[in-house]
Amino acid sequence: MPFKPITITGMDTNRTERDPRPGSALYKVVLILSGTPSASWARDFDTAWKQHIYMKKRDATVSGARIVITCSLDDWETVHVPELKDVMAQVNSREEAAEKAREAEASRRKEEAASDKRKIEQAANRFKKDN
Repeated sequence: MPFKPITITGMDTNRTERDPRPGSALYKVVLILSGTPSASWARDFDTAWKQHIYMKKRDATVSGARIVITCSLDDWETVHVPELKDVMAQVNSREEAAEKAREAEASRRKEEAASDKRKIEQAANRFKKDN
């Protein structure tokens, strides 16, 4: 199955809420993803996000088919989403390459199995002719 890149499709307004810490002006902004990413995609994103540096950076993590980022409502779209998209593009690229490598390996194994089957059948046919 071909890899489908994970993208941000919008904000989940029902799950986005004010950060519960006293005096905080931040919100836990819940962004909806185009699909539920694989566990490896989520791990790769979380690692890449931790290593990604920019001004006003905030914590963000994958949770199911969502990314949760704690930030102000004024900054989420203009400051953080472009940075999230940048990291997501990198992760999507790595995941797509990994998927292609898995498909190539599966194809190689299938061809190898077919080749082995032909060799076995040829050996069996030689035996039948000799006896």
